[in-house]
Amino acid sequence: MSEEIKKTLLKRSRLLRLRILKIQSKKENDAEAVTEEISTEEIIAEEPAAEAVAPAPVMKEKKHRLSYEKRKGLYGYGFIAIWALGTIYFFILPLIESLIYSFNKTEVTQGGMKMSFIGWKNYVNAFRKDQDYSRLW
Repeated sequence: MSEEIKKTLLKRSRLLRLRILKIQSKKENDAEAVTEEISTEEIIAEEPAAEAVAPAPVMKEKKHRLSYEKRKGLYGYGFIAIWALGTIYFFILPLIESLIYSFNKTEVTQGGMKMSFIGWKNYVNAFRKDQDYSRLW
């Protein structure tokens, strides 16, 4: 970058800082002061016309990356989430469904399953009435 370009950029930044300081002091003095928007076009218009200045190079934005510890923690949560979903889907939901079936008289029909609530009768039948129900030999 040439020296002239550096000087003009420094001049513009100083003017911008001065303008901001004026606005801030105005706000402190007057509580109802309206915020003034400053654009680069206004600053350029205030300066005396200089030779054509090349635009400043555009800096690439830094990509946001997670730290190693946070990434490691997210991997842990991922593995725990898989385990939790598997437990819910393959253990807890079938357990609840079997409890619902145990309190109903379930009949398989052509259109699906027909259930009628009978309460504890299945358990009473299994443990008190039918003595051979739990015999394995």
